[in-house]
Amino acid sequence: MGRVAGADPAAGDVASIRVLVVDDHRSFGETLGLAIDMQPDLECVGICETAAEAIEMAAATHPDVVILDVRLPDADGIDATHALRQACPGTPILIVTAYSDLELLSRAAAAGVSGLLPKESPVAEFFAAIRSARTSGMIIDRSVLGELLHRAQTDEGSRKAGIDTHLTPRETGVLSLMGEGMDTQSISRQLGIRVSTCRGYQKSILLKLGAHSQLEAVVVASRRGLIPALSA
Repeated sequence: MGRVAGADPAAGDVASIRVLVVDDHRSFGETLGLAIDMQPDLECVGICETAAEAIEMAAATHPDVVILDVRLPDADGIDATHALRQACPGTPILIVTAYSDLELLSRAAAAGVSGLLPKESPVAEFFAAIRSARTSGMIIDRSVLGELLHRAQTDEGSRKAGIDTHLTPRETGVLSLMGEGMDTQSISRQLGIRVSTCRGYQKSILLKLGAHSQLEAVVVASRRGLIPALSA
């Protein structure tokens, strides 16, 4: 069974980012959960080893972010993503993988995950990814993003789908910078706009593209020929 965990309620009144960890390697999940609980702004609300446990616990705890292993005993992470998005709509999901299977990563992006993290990432990168995902950030290595966009642009017939998207010039500019792997703060500085304004454009882009995350939006846009290939 999954373990419910949490920070000491007496530790203070600061609102924490509540994280659900799903990984079939118990030692990895418990180590990450403990590290999360040691951060003043993060809280591990549960550790699960199967997709079924994760879906049940997500519905019960309503986490702010889910960290999900790409391979679980009873489902792969992409199938689990679809189920988790029904159990806790709007919750960002970060896929953790020890594999570099481009087909699998493409499916994850299309499923609406907010980011892809190598399992061997330093724990500080997990913390940064959790915080970024909570503010609708896109978490992915730039080289992996480039491979995903190249794959999307070379899918046969994919470029014909983006003719009637009706993005404004400003939304197109924001989307292009998202396609360069830039985060919201960097885009805001580049365009000379407020972070809140940039987030508003990003929300509009996701709505118009029918995407559930910035990563999915960038892949969809690339598939539709709305953004150029990622520059070197």
